[in-house]
Amino acid sequence: IHYIGDLLGHTPFRCMLDQMSNGQLQWEPLENAYDHVILGPLENRRSYPIYSGSTRFPEELKKRFPGEEKAIDDYMRLVKKTEFGIWLLLVLKLCPLPLAKFLIHTGLVKHLSFFFKMAPRSLTDVVNELTENKDLRAVFTYIFGTYGNKPKDASFAMHSLLITHYLNGAWYPKGGSSEIAYHMIPIIEKAGGAVLVRAPVNRILFNDAKEAYGKSTLSLVSFAKYSWFEEWKDGKVTNRGADYKELKQAFINSALDVVMDVFPKISRDKDRMCFCVVSLAASLELSPVARSFLIEISIWIPSSWQ
Repeated sequence: IHYIGDLLGHTPFRCMLDQMSNGQLQWEPLENAYDHVILGPLENRRSYPIYSGSTRFPEELKKRFPGEEKAIDDYMRLVKKTEFGIWLLLVLKLCPLPLAKFLIHTGLVKHLSFFFKMAPRSLTDVVNELTENKDLRAVFTYIFGTYGNKPKDASFAMHSLLITHYLNGAWYPKGGSSEIAYHMIPIIEKAGGAVLVRAPVNRILFNDAKEAYGKSTLSLVSFAKYSWFEEWKDGKVTNRGADYKELKQAFINSALDVVMDVFPKISRDKDRMCFCVVSLAASLELSPVARSFLIEISIWIPSSWQ
């Protein structure tokens, strides 16, 4: 899974997760900075750390972008004001359908909630009005990969929800994402439900202490054109021929070069990399919007490398 936000203190979201796991699921906060925006080629690479905290997040950006203080303050103001307006969406869900339709079709919702006012506006349009600095625009929009739409096609209102979701930091389940199912299944079964899966285990690797090796997953998602892979769309998965394998390997090599430059510890242990898998467009049935993201590479590495 991706890291999760909004877990600081007794937030409604944290309480919901605790109820779903009977309070057994433990969360580990990511280090601060929890994200890094890396821009530019190797010879001109810029790195911008993303810090948690409603005060520290904008203050750290101001240190990196002197002279852009107003743009950063305006961005934070818009994000928070937009997110606050989400309450009307919840109200509409509870309203009689004719009333909800009336409020939406007449445009009254835009006057009642800033969230609905900003919903039709694209992320690109909003940030472009705030600053001419291209790097700052990229930092403002970087998290769009979480929801999949390019900034020019993404709603600023939806983007604001993600920014505020991670404003107080990011967390990951202790023990890995499998802990979510491990602690939720007993709750489901206690209520009379059942969890059935098909995941045969071929082998389990143990270290000298007879403990299973820990693994971490690094996922890289990138853009591509569907036309690059369209000729193989009707081919059999895992058996699309030598040309397809060659193209696939080229993407793997290019992606690994970037990953190992950013994470040199992986580069030093490249020969010990456990597994690498790549998914291209020809392997996926995607909508036109989802086809923006056509390359996904997952790398399994020993947890001891972190």
